[in-house]
Amino acid sequence: MALLRVFEIHTYRSGTWKIDSVFDDRVVEETFDDESQQGGTRTIYRSNKADKINKATRAKKAAASKIPAPPPKAKPKPKAKKGIAHQAISACLLLAVIVGGGLFVIYLLNTLTVG
Repeated sequence: MALLRVFEIHTYRSGTWKIDSVFDDRVVEETFDDESQQGGTRTIYRSNKADKINKATRAKKAAASKIPAPPPKAKPKPKAKKGIAHQAISACLLLAVIVGGGLFVIYLLNTLTVG
């Protein structure tokens, strides 16, 4: 069942209020200032299919034009601190490679000069 909405314009005449007119799609207010001799109009209520379609279209365009926010930047993981034991082992291995390489070079030089 559709909802029917109507607007009634009541006027006060001869000491009583009477319905002057009934509207279901548009109500316009007109004003007039006697001192300035200026008047104006404004639409208080307006309803038709075109307005509803335009409103829906504007809402869709507004939703489509919104730029999605960029994803938050990933925080870098903190590097694990190396303990003294780890550093000592690394130093020992480096020293062993250097000493081993040096001994190998001495061995090669010894075989070249002896032979």
